[in-house]
Amino acid sequence: MNFCKHLAFAVFFRIALFQSFGQYAIGSELLEEIIQKTIMASNFNTDERKWMLKEHWKSQNDEIVRTNWVQTFGTLSPKRQTIYRICDKFDATGSTLNVPKIGRPQKMCT
Repeated sequence: MNFCKHLAFAVFFRIALFQSFGQYAIGSELLEEIIQKTIMASNFNTDERKWMLKEHWKSQNDEIVRTNWVQTFGTLSPKRQTIYRICDKFDATGSTLNVPKIGRPQKMCT
């Protein structure tokens, strides 16, 4: 997801929470923390991908990986499908990195 989509999601999420729970039911600090953790959970850096791969090799169980993720990083755990995709990518290519994009760059959002 690019930055504009993240920002739009964060604004929509904030409005939905305030409409659902009201300003008094949830504090603004908690709301900002939820938004940040939601945005951060969508992209993983190389070290986080390696960590996921190693944990999955050790346990062969995605639920254990997800539980350990929350304890280690303190953010939302990756989806089960994400863990399997990273493992499959490593099996196919020998790397957890994304394939370089080919073609003309997309227009930047300003």
